[in-house]
Amino acid sequence: MTDEDLALAEVARAGAEIRTYLGRMAIREQLAYPLMAICTLLDRVRLCVTKEKGDNAFILNEQEGTIAFRARTIKRILQESDRLAGEFGYEPGYDRLRLMQMSINLFIVHELLHISQNFPHFASVEHIKNGLPVYGLPILDIAADTLSAWACANVEMGVMESDDQTTLLRWYSNALILAYVIGSFVFSIENSPPKKQRALSLVISALLVQALTEGTLLRDALYEGWTELSPILILNFDQTNVFNAIVIDRTPGMLLRSYQEIPGNELDLFWNSAGKSPLFDTMEFGARILVSVGAVKGAKAT
Repeated sequence: MTDEDLALAEVARAGAEIRTYLGRMAIREQLAYPLMAICTLLDRVRLCVTKEKGDNAFILNEQEGTIAFRARTIKRILQESDRLAGEFGYEPGYDRLRLMQMSINLFIVHELLHISQNFPHFASVEHIKNGLPVYGLPILDIAADTLSAWACANVEMGVMESDDQTTLLRWYSNALILAYVIGSFVFSIENSPPKKQRALSLVISALLVQALTEGTLLRDALYEGWTELSPILILNFDQTNVFNAIVIDRTPGMLLRSYQEIPGNELDLFWNSAGKSPLFDTMEFGARILVSVGAVKGAKAT
């Protein structure tokens, strides 16, 4: 099987799986915009792949009704998610394969969300970069990251035929980490503080959700508008030794009430670990910071 054949098979599987399980959520009236728009989009277009190289992740051809994902990107996602599975001790078999499939689901939902966010073509990306430099794209990306992780967690629940809410949150936390892996290892974040902020924000979100499931989250320390579905964007720790993040809500606010400096080199360790292995180190650094600022009691990366 060629790389292109493998990519096409995975994209076709993912598209069908996403449409099936999001559709079931819609029937139960559990699906709202913009995920409802994903279902509509999947009914109107055909997902395919291209072996052409390029900077954009997909090509939307509105006349032909196709969305073509780059085969080399699909291959890289499979490679990095397989590497992550090895790092986490997954043995070859269903669980490891499922993690790889989940990463493709996550990537496709993320890219389809960009279409609903009104920047379906690469030319529009350049307008955003030029007109809202530094933080325009990271804000749009972190919103798509978070929502696609939630969508894929619900797909996993559908595959498992489970409706347990704690299990849903655990899958969601896992999906947020997968989004970090795709954003940090499949695509380069080197020498880009905004990309580091976006990537490490996903780790912090995953740790907060993990703490929520374990009963160790100290909600009183957090912005009242924060929920587990709230995208956040951490500060640039090249510029400050204070840990905090913006909660991107209807009324944005700061994640933490306090603005305390982090002693020692904890922030540097966390910041400089972005896009580097082992992933457990990044999670451990983030967990220690959340304990230090009083957001989580006894948080541990597990």
